[in-house]
Amino acid sequence: MHSLDHELPDWPAAKKVATIHDMYAHLRIDYQHPQDIERRQSQYKQLIETADHLVCVSESTKRDLLKFYSFPDQNISVVHHGVDERFNSTAAPEDLKRLKELNLQRPYLLFVGALKSSKNVARLIAAFDEYKIAVDYDLVLAGDGPEKEQLKEQALTTKHPESIKFLGFVDDDKIPTLYRHAQGFCLVSLYEGFGLPIIEALKSGTPVLTTNIGGAADIAGEHATQCDPRDTDSIGKGLTELLQLDGKLAEKSLEYANSFTWENTAIQTAEVYQKVLAEP
Repeated sequence: MHSLDHELPDWPAAKKVATIHDMYAHLRIDYQHPQDIERRQSQYKQLIETADHLVCVSESTKRDLLKFYSFPDQNISVVHHGVDERFNSTAAPEDLKRLKELNLQRPYLLFVGALKSSKNVARLIAAFDEYKIAVDYDLVLAGDGPEKEQLKEQALTTKHPESIKFLGFVDDDKIPTLYRHAQGFCLVSLYEGFGLPIIEALKSGTPVLTTNIGGAADIAGEHATQCDPRDTDSIGKGLTELLQLDGKLAEKSLEYANSFTWENTAIQTAEVYQKVLAEP
């Protein structure tokens, strides 16, 4: 039995595997109410007590897990997510039409994700403004979330509010187009268990700015520009560096991103099953 979420039945006759995606609740990120934190932490505890083997989606998530729980290292495997083949660097015939529908006429930097506190979009907007990136580029925010209105109010206080585009929810078929045509992708989160959009962007041939902590730093490695997510100045310098990258790094990063396939994920997961089933 393999749990991909936070619940794992305690069936004595079955070998049990659980995937740990992140440790948000223990790090008290994105959880506002004590009862929600307590509920999620109790689910983690039940997983740890019940599972024969754990799968973590990144080395960072594994390290975070072991800060809070004792579990045999040999019974933890790191298996990365894959990325869909629709994320690629080959322009599609409908791309220009889709960009026009989204009213994107200037070069742009892109964020894709939920507009919530952990994504740190407020500091991204501040850095975009302070470093005068808006003179030549738009900042495109694709996603919705609880901070949307607050971020819109912040955008109105910047020097070029018209350069910050809130797209709201974007249909899945348009997301690859957004990645492919962006001058850079920005994910400066305060925490990520993995950071799937980083690989989606790199696989699209788009350079990435991300953070130097957590799963994002782990997954991006040397293939992305990194910054301190708590320092607006560091983010601003990262944006400037991102826009000065040459094509050689993009080629190397594209090769790296193409190794994140669901086939590889399936093979490595099957190896975990074989290991667990072979144990007495």
